Amino acid sequence: PAERARLLEGRSVACYLSDHGEEAIAARQAALDIWRTLGDPLKEGENLRWLSRLSWYDGRGDEAEAAATAALEVLEPLAPGPELAMAYSNLSQLRMLGDDLEGTLLWGYRAIALAEEFEETETLVHALANVGSMRLISGDDRGEEELTRSLQLALDRGYLDHAGRALANLAFTTMLDMRLDEADRRLDTAIAFAIEHDLDFRRGYLLATRAALRARQGSWD
Repeated sequence: PAERARLLEGRSVACYLSDHGEEAIAARQAALDIWRTLGDPLKEGENLRWLSRLSWYDGRGDEAEAAATAALEVLEPLAPGPELAMAYSNLSQLRMLGDDLEGTLLWGYRAIALAEEFEETETLVHALANVGSMRLISGDDRGEEELTRSLQLALDRGYLDHAGRALANLAFTTMLDMRLDEADRRLDTAIAFAIEHDLDFRRGYLLATRAALRARQGSWD
């Protein structure tokens, strides 16, 4: 059963990256059910956190919030570790997506503190992208340093999904700041990266962002 659960987790990630959201959620839910049967709370919490992330990308905001809360309820009574750090960062991302500066920074810096304690670079990359993006959206230029650091760490460690997210957020926040020529260049870079690394769901989001940019530029055709 444990091996089957790990295979389902891998399938879920592959479906997520290739823009098959419902299949990603189904595989992750099946893995979660197995880990619950086996009585492994760390894996239960990790898979709840993943379900939160996948649900948001599939347009299921209420389910994303519920899974995020459930992940913390499972993980916080246990000894702190990488799983809890990423659960904090996931909640920070949800707060960022809801334009909640205070919540983004609260959960983001909790995640960063744990990530640094456990030398968990992937969580550090994710949390830096959350807080950096939210700072930029709120008009705080210090966010660009955090978001750029997230990108560089992701590239150095080969975290392609996280690198694609940082590139997308740099382009999006630059567009919001009405630096449109710079945003155009950054979008070109982000789209090329998504295509090169088969990040299909990211490419669709970036093309939609470019449409928003064209509207701001007055490039109606």
